[in-house]
Amino acid sequence: RGRERRARNGVEVDPGGLDRPLEPLEALAPVGVEESTEEDRPLAELSDAFRRGKEAGAGGDLPAAMNAYREAGADSSIAPFALNNLALILRRQDRLDEAGRVLAQAIDRYPEYHRAHYNLGLVLRDQGRGEEAQSSFEYALRCKPSHARSWAAIAGLRAARGETESAGQAYAQAIRFEPTSKGYRLELGRTLV
Repeated sequence: RGRERRARNGVEVDPGGLDRPLEPLEALAPVGVEESTEEDRPLAELSDAFRRGKEAGAGGDLPAAMNAYREAGADSSIAPFALNNLALILRRQDRLDEAGRVLAQAIDRYPEYHRAHYNLGLVLRDQGRGEEAQSSFEYALRCKPSHARSWAAIAGLRAARGETESAGQAYAQAIRFEPTSKGYRLELGRTLV
């Protein structure tokens, strides 16, 4: 998975992918993908194409979901949300370069969208680009300081580098913002042992 990715801004984007969460990443670490949800914008305000994309993705029809998100991406008011979800499909298909470009497009349209920064961090991490991934997770936290998954992702990167104390501190922050997560507690324990 050590593919290279072009710079975030000014890259061509081949929008093709969906928002269906990948295999549960919690099985590997307590960090999962972040799908655009009603939290980002009430579903009543989202386009019919976005709703079709969510329904197709939930039903496992990735090609239909990808097409619907591409269509929804043309609507500038919801493009960042549709592009975020499209990138998740691309990531699931191991099309990491494309997923990164689509997320960069989402960020260009809505720079403070924490989920897109977080998901870009996951793509960069998958590509073996830990420092860039950490920067994306940190930017997600600048947008939303209480984002537990970004804290946990940073903790995982720090733990992988052997930075036990700072990894523990980041896991503690993840637990602070998501106190019911058993995964974060488990990883904190593993890190400190």
